[in-house]
Amino acid sequence: MIGYISKIESMGGVDGPGIRTILFLQGCPARCAYCHNPELLACEGGRKYTVEEVVALALRYKAYYRNGGGVTFSGGEPTIQGQFVIECAKALKKVGINSVLDTGGFVFDPEVIDACDLVILDIKSVDEEEFRKLTGQPMDNTLKTLEYLKDKNKPFWIRQVIIGDYNDNIENIT
Repeated sequence: MIGYISKIESMGGVDGPGIRTILFLQGCPARCAYCHNPELLACEGGRKYTVEEVVALALRYKAYYRNGGGVTFSGGEPTIQGQFVIECAKALKKVGINSVLDTGGFVFDPEVIDACDLVILDIKSVDEEEFRKLTGQPMDNTLKTLEYLKDKNKPFWIRQVIIGDYNDNIENIT
């Protein structure tokens, strides 16, 4: 099993608890107006990694993963490479390393959600019309992901990027 990873951050501190290795996977169906990783939009590109290579990389940094640290699958939209994420998360669990799925919920995939220890759900907008305008995608899968997380009592964080003069207002915050 191989996956396509464009970049790796070895000492991430904001994409999940503790110190983390962040894997930025290729591919994303959204076209967010403020995308901070546009090089990851295309499904092709990046470097090919096997599950074993991901585990070996994570094991190099395991000593730093105190306080809940581990590996975060980000992107792009990591659920595009869902089977790869599932296999990596299972293999990481076997060596005592936790995994976080950092997703916009654009692809609803319960198997990927279940494989990871924590989900960070990036809600682009709470307003359906704004969500579509901002991402080019419907909000349905993001809402399905949120409902699934709540129904399964899966640990998750909600994140939303706040942009001055765009969504930095009392209506959005309320």
